[in-house]
Amino acid sequence: MSEIYSAGNADRAQRIERVRGSKRVQRAQTQSLPRESDRVELSQEARALGTLKGMPAVREERVAAVKAKINDVNYDVDSNFRNAMQKLLEDFGA
Repeated sequence: MSEIYSAGNADRAQRIERVRGSKRVQRAQTQSLPRESDRVELSQEARALGTLKGMPAVREERVAAVKAKINDVNYDVDSNFRNAMQKLLEDFGA
């Protein structure tokens, strides 16, 4: 027990306490510093998918009307297809 109260151990205990104290100060200073906020960058594909999500749901009556037109003998599938594809490409900025 005499070793616990010796002068050498007291000095050692004080040094340990100083190190612990300085680490607490460093930790407190680090925690109080403002941190850079997180950022998210979206690819072109992700933005295009976001555009698609904003579009209205499929309307069954509209699909049925288009199918009926396609089945009509007088319907020009090629030119209407080209026009539809051109509009689609314009919507996506191509």
